[in-house]
Amino acid sequence: MKFLTRQQIQLYFDRVATTLDELSPHMRLARHPTRDADSYDYATLLTMGPEAIIAPMERLQPKAHAALIALNPELLVCELTSTGQSRIQTWTNDAFLGSGERYFRISANFRDDSIASAGEKIVYWFRYMSLPPEISKAYYWHSKGMEVIHELPSNPHQSRGLPAKLDVWLRADQVGRWSKKQLDEIKVSLEAVADKDVAPRKDGLVWKSFACVLDSREQDADDNTGDLLFVQERSSSQRVFHVHDGNFGAIRQVVDPVKLFDEYVAWVFSGGSGRFDFRAYSA
Repeated sequence: MKFLTRQQIQLYFDRVATTLDELSPHMRLARHPTRDADSYDYATLLTMGPEAIIAPMERLQPKAHAALIALNPELLVCELTSTGQSRIQTWTNDAFLGSGERYFRISANFRDDSIASAGEKIVYWFRYMSLPPEISKAYYWHSKGMEVIHELPSNPHQSRGLPAKLDVWLRADQVGRWSKKQLDEIKVSLEAVADKDVAPRKDGLVWKSFACVLDSREQDADDNTGDLLFVQERSSSQRVFHVHDGNFGAIRQVVDPVKLFDEYVAWVFSGGSGRFDFRAYSA
């Protein structure tokens, strides 16, 4: 698996802060610099520091936590101001957790809008509750999640390599290039494993109640080779389903999702060499 390096981050962004004092004034306030709008609250994450951000993982996902701690990670909060061909100035902010040759993109919430501070009031609470609590609290308690990228900029509508960001859980038809026959197979396969007591969607499409909570493919992979994990949103069963290399016809339920996430994420944080065997955890 390929990762982003500190050198790439420093070359791409105008400002890279490791302390609160190094942040621009508007970043400390979580406000946009040129218009009256809130921005993501990276200042709170920077104030907390890496150890506090990932603290819920220590008990709930101990192998993943140990692998990340072994990197002695730092948090980089970054800004970029640029002017396009239309001479309109744009501003973006971002953050990365890691060290040396291995950084992971971490996504902040708006101020006072994390699971830790707002609980069930947040917009994506129904997604948080779709996973076993050992997984959801470990990875989403203080941030919207992390992802693995190796090039900048990254696609904001894509989240790969680690448990997907809460605001980027895609439907099955959005995670690959499917023929009509394959799409029909996707719909039939997901409907076959769906919980029957989940309140129906307004459109009646059961298969669309499933969302991809983990896409193991590289940032720029454009084929279906890889492993996908799905959950049925708003299902109290919190079951996790595995699809290998896009074969929805052979969809399998993960036997112990807590163990799978812990061991897979530890593998990613440790360098992700080769290919992780998801099939060993499903039946």
